[in-house]
Amino acid sequence: MYSLPFFGVTGGGQTLPIRSIYEYFNFTSLAIAINNPNKTPSANPVDCVFIISRSTLRNVTTTVNYQVVNVSNTLASDFVGGVFPSSTLVFAPGETTKTVTATIIGGTASGKIFAFELVNASDSDGGMITTSDRIECKYGEVPLALNAVLWLDASDATTISATNNLISQWRDKSGLNRHANQATGASQPSVVSSGISFAGAKFFNLDLSALTGAYSLFIVHNYTSSQLSILQNSSVVFSWSYLAQSGSGDTSISSGFGSPTYYKYDVLQSWTTRASVHNALINQTSIVASVNCTLSSFNRIGQGASGAGFGDNIYEIVVIPGIISTENRNLLTGYLAAKWGLTANLPAGHPYKP
Repeated sequence: MYSLPFFGVTGGGQTLPIRSIYEYFNFTSLAIAINNPNKTPSANPVDCVFIISRSTLRNVTTTVNYQVVNVSNTLASDFVGGVFPSSTLVFAPGETTKTVTATIIGGTASGKIFAFELVNASDSDGGMITTSDRIECKYGEVPLALNAVLWLDASDATTISATNNLISQWRDKSGLNRHANQATGASQPSVVSSGISFAGAKFFNLDLSALTGAYSLFIVHNYTSSQLSILQNSSVVFSWSYLAQSGSGDTSISSGFGSPTYYKYDVLQSWTTRASVHNALINQTSIVASVNCTLSSFNRIGQGASGAGFGDNIYEIVVIPGIISTENRNLLTGYLAAKWGLTANLPAGHPYKP
C-alpha cells in the first residue's frame, strides 16, 4: 500500500505532516525591502538599511550573495570603506530575516542612485529558489521629500527636450507638471555644461498662476551679465524679479512679489535694492533662497516684455510650499551645494557642510 502524503494519512509507508508539501515542492523565496528608498544628504554618514527575507518552512540552509552596484552617478568612494558593499548571507535553518547596511560617507554629493542585488542563491538541499533580486535607493531626492511644487533640474537630461542644444521643454520633476516650455526656436534657451543658458533674450513660458499664497524659492545660477531679472510677467512691461525683487526702478522692491526674506548660501542677507543684489552676486555661481514669496503673477523665466531679462545660466529651481523651516532650508541648501559643487561657500557651522 502507498502512503498519502500531505494529509497525514497512514498507510503502509510513512505519515507526512501538512508542512511537508513545502519539502515536496523544494521551494524557497527571497525578497528585498529597504527602510527608506529616498535618503537625504547629511554632513554625517547616512545608513541605507536593506532587509532580506526568506519565505520557507523547510529546515534547510540558504546562501545568497549580495552586491551594491551603481545605477547613476554613484562611486565606490561614496561608501564607507571606499568599496561597493558586497558579501554573502547565510540563513540558518529557522532564520527568516537578514539586514545589510550600506553607509554613504558624510558630505557625499547628492543626486545618486544605486541598487542592492541578490545573486547566486542556493539551498543546502539543492531546492528551487526565486528571488526579488534588485531594489534601488536614491540619495538626495530632497525636493520631493519637502513636497516641492516646482522642481526644474538641469542635471537630469531626461527632463530636457532639445534639438541641436535648443530646448523646447524643461520638465517639472515635482510630479505636478509645471513644465517650462518654448515652442519658438529663436527664443529657445540652450543646453550648456549641465546648465541652461538664457543668453540672447531667450525665455521659457511657465504657468505659476496656481501658486497663490506664500512659497519658498531656491535658484542655483551663474550671473555675470548686466541683466538681473529671472522671473517675468509677459503682459506687464515692468513686472520682473531677481528671485525676490521686482518693480520699475532700481530702488524698488517686491512689486507683486510679497515681502520675502533673502538668503545667499543660507546666509541671511539685507538687500534693499536690485542694484545691491547685482553687486552681491555678479561673477559668482550662487544659491539664493527667498522665503515668503508670492509667485502667482509670474509666467516666464528669462526675457520679459520690457526687453530686460536674465542672460546667464540656471542650473536648478525649487519651490517649496509655505515659509520653509530653518531645518529644511538648511537641508535644501546643503543638497543644492553638494550637488553643484558649492559646499565651500556654505557658512561655517552649516549642518550639511562637510
